[in-house]
Amino acid sequence: MTPGKVAFLAEVQESWETPVDTRLAKLGGLVFRRLRSEVIEDQLTREAAALKAERERLREEFAQARADTRAAVQAQITTIDKKLEAIQAQAKARAEQAQRELDAKLEELRKQSKGANDRQKAQIETRVAEGKRTMRSARPSSIKPANSSGRPLAAQ
Repeated sequence: MTPGKVAFLAEVQESWETPVDTRLAKLGGLVFRRLRSEVIEDQLTREAAALKAERERLREEFAQARADTRAAVQAQITTIDKKLEAIQAQAKARAEQAQRELDAKLEELRKQSKGANDRQKAQIETRVAEGKRTMRSARPSSIKPANSSGRPLAAQ
């Protein structure tokens, strides 16, 4: 970011994007929207990719290591596998939390629709459909389980 520029990060629920876009455009600003779940999953995916690359480098090192250093390299691989498993568990927990949040929002919208007029009910139904569509279209986690059998690499 260049000097004199400002970044603003917010988590908001918008029923209409145009007012924010218009106001910020008048100020020379740009609006970038991303789902919170996408940001978190992208970060976890980057971390997993870096660990997998490191694990692959260590496997190559293991293949060329002398007998006296193999145990140390295997210990590093095991540590990386544990970190990958933790990232996978974190991704799974995030997906479960997102589902719980969506369920709670949908239930609240259903409650709101009971006392709403026809126009409000239509808006609520649109938001319910959007929430369901968002959850269905959420990217499946690209974080795969670590290949950790508990056996030394040489035995795999």
